[in-house]
Amino acid sequence: MVLASAWIKFWEIILTIGFGSFAILVLIVIPLGARDVLRLFRKLDADSIEKNKPQD
Repeated sequence: MVLASAWIKFWEIILTIGFGSFAILVLIVIPLGARDVLRLFRKLDADSIEKNKPQD
């Protein structure tokens, strides 16, 4: 019975580490990804304004 208890404790620790790592990753990736997408749209908008500017 001690062996089963040790395996349960082992998997509880692994699961906690896994969920904790995922939560930290989400907190980092989502804001940085959103920032990159906003930069991309700003750059695309600036490029389209440059291309559609009338030539003198």
